[in-house]
Amino acid sequence: MSSKGVGGTRGGGGGDTFADTLCSGDILQNVETGCRINGQEVAREKEVTIPEDPCLKCHCENGLMTCTKEACPVLHCPKERIVSVLGECCQQCNGSRRLIEPPKGSCMLGSAIHLAGKSYHLDRCTHCICQNGTSVCRRTACPVLECPPEKQLSTPGHCCPHCPLRWEKEFKTTCTVGGHTYEASTKFTHMDFYY
Repeated sequence: MSSKGVGGTRGGGGGDTFADTLCSGDILQNVETGCRINGQEVAREKEVTIPEDPCLKCHCENGLMTCTKEACPVLHCPKERIVSVLGECCQQCNGSRRLIEPPKGSCMLGSAIHLAGKSYHLDRCTHCICQNGTSVCRRTACPVLECPPEKQLSTPGHCCPHCPLRWEKEFKTTCTVGGHTYEASTKFTHMDFYY
């Protein structure tokens, strides 16, 4: 920060300071209580920002106004992405990113931070645990279903889809006859029942 003094006068002389009059016994005293800048009263030991220049911060001390101007950082983005924010001193890069420093041993996956030892679901079928800064994940493998994809149903909270019960009853892949279970499309004769 660089510092630039703005002129002020002590006492009631130039209009840059204001004073209160106190009565102490038989003696009248002028006590400096603050300063003025652009018609704005500034109490002693207070800091103000000038609306015309948000980078200029002024401080009233002992009836004198001292101002400092904030230095803005060099921006590393194309000119078309530089924006001014109302009330802010420095311009900013629109859409700029900030670095996130996750806690030691935690895992960062996308924009989510997971603490060490904690488990979480990446999606319905992927269960992960954060171990020493590494996400260790297991994905559930779903079985191949007999019904076509457009007939498959999903149940909230479950990973794998399933066939409707009606489909399973109508298109069962095995059948049981005479206490024996046969795969669908297996050919047999009535003689097989007696053995």
